[in-house]
Amino acid sequence: MEPAGEGWWRRARIIKAPFKYPLLRLEEVFAADDQGLPTRLMRQVAMVADHVLVKPVQGGLDQDLMAAVQALGGTVRLQQQLSGIWIIQLPYQGLDTVSTGVALLQQTQLVHIAEPDYLVHASATPNDPQFAQQWALRNTGQTGGNADAEA
Repeated sequence: MEPAGEGWWRRARIIKAPFKYPLLRLEEVFAADDQGLPTRLMRQVAMVADHVLVKPVQGGLDQDLMAAVQALGGTVRLQQQLSGIWIIQLPYQGLDTVSTGVALLQQTQLVHIAEPDYLVHASATPNDPQFAQQWALRNTGQTGGNADAEA
């Protein structure tokens, strides 16, 4: 944990979780008490610790981006055809794997967007009476498809 300005502390850490992608990076900000010690968690951001999301530039060549990814020691984990988003697996190098990977991929000029794969959570179940039939929102393979296959 390190100071992050007056009245604030910051901590970044890698944890293993029972999750589709088990390495997660947690970034946390704590408020400090009167003595300047961290006391209360104010914000927590979680992301996958070993891959990034990339949207190639329009009109770019897939093989050029593939070559740039391989030069970084990475691999393409998934290419989503409809959205054009690629999931780029990076060689795990600790806390800075994602930030370094994003910076290096942006420098290639081959990507329009490169960003962490943040974890997000619904804060409530929708009150839509047909929510259970909306397989894209909670895909368990209930209509014969593959569970958790969003693409």
